[in-house]
Amino acid sequence: MLEALQLPDDLTRGTILLSMHGQEHLWIENFCGLSAYSDEEVRILIRDGWVKISGSHLEILTYTKEEIEIAGCICSVCFTKPERVKGQ
Repeated sequence: MLEALQLPDDLTRGTILLSMHGQEHLWIENFCGLSAYSDEEVRILIRDGWVKISGSHLEILTYTKEEIEIAGCICSVCFTKPERVKGQ
């Protein structure tokens, strides 16, 4: 069914799309929500964990259900999956 719609793979699998322009701008699509926000850290919820953006003077320029745009001096982008509890 999804193949008939000819949707891009990242949309059908729920994979995020991340684009950067230098160290100053970051765009993320296909995310679930915003977990934390300060001028030094932004945490974005994704399907299987979160993305942590660290830097200085960070600010969210655009925040819609389709896209988030972050500007500032971006030092790192880290993908984290929640740890599994033993026995699961």
